[in-house]
Amino acid sequence: MILVVFIGLLVSCSRKPPERYLLFTGSLSGYLEACSCPGTPEGGLNAAAHLAREFRKKHPDALLVDAGCFTPDTTDTLNPWFMARGMISAGYDAVAIGSCDTPETYAGLWGALPILDEKRPWTIKNRVLLVRVIDENPPDISGARSYDYIVFLSSAGKETDEALAKEYAPDAIIEAKGEFQAFSVGKTIVVPAVPRGMSLGVLKLSERGVESWFIPVRPETPTDPEVNLVLQEYSNAYRINIQKTGAKLSFRGPGFCKFCHKEEYEVWKASEHAGAFQTLLEDGRVDNLVVPDLPHHRLRQGWVR
Repeated sequence: MILVVFIGLLVSCSRKPPERYLLFTGSLSGYLEACSCPGTPEGGLNAAAHLAREFRKKHPDALLVDAGCFTPDTTDTLNPWFMARGMISAGYDAVAIGSCDTPETYAGLWGALPILDEKRPWTIKNRVLLVRVIDENPPDISGARSYDYIVFLSSAGKETDEALAKEYAPDAIIEAKGEFQAFSVGKTIVVPAVPRGMSLGVLKLSERGVESWFIPVRPETPTDPEVNLVLQEYSNAYRINIQKTGAKLSFRGPGFCKFCHKEEYEVWKASEHAGAFQTLLEDGRVDNLVVPDLPHHRLRQGWVR
């Protein structure tokens, strides 16, 4: 009996955790589809979902997660609901509610979308412990059992991620916010998601450590039919809402445009036009503005048209 117990312990201690693949997005910011700007036509949940489905054909156990900030930064109240439905259609295993997502954006979605928030801050999928982090204080995971890897889904920012890696040493931290290169702190790799679904992130978790890379979304990348159905519903609902309520279209501002149009932004910033809107505000003439016809900014994304 003693020999049997000893052999059992030896086998348990020598068990090598299996490799796991984790696909990820972050800062989708309401992009069910790509921006149709001529310079950056890539991205969108529907394209990222297609890449995820293709990857899962080869690796059926691959997890699909979002690190947070999936809702838009506009006054469009319809988009969050349809984004959530799109993520359900895409087959997400966990969606962290980020520091930039408000409770109103996902109310009533429990049971349909696998949300991680203050009520349920962690989950275990395929022996990977996924933990939602929004600041320097991660949730208590003492109740978690039977997992091989720990991955933080963070929207706390690069500096906080670095501190978390030093103190808690998870296998990986996926950061929803920030533009920086992936870096390591001890055994922990900190990887930023590419905003707006412009690339699908991949983590390969193994006993040898963590590898990370991105599958870029190209203009020719196909889109996912199921997410496209949700997109069409959203497009129709948005137009009906505009017609019924007379709601004004969202104005995102120059900081938003800077992400895709850096050179144009710098030229604009150095010109007198950069202060033109402030002049209108000071003179009380904002209501006299007429929005020009810009067909490459689509109405269904809540932009001007």
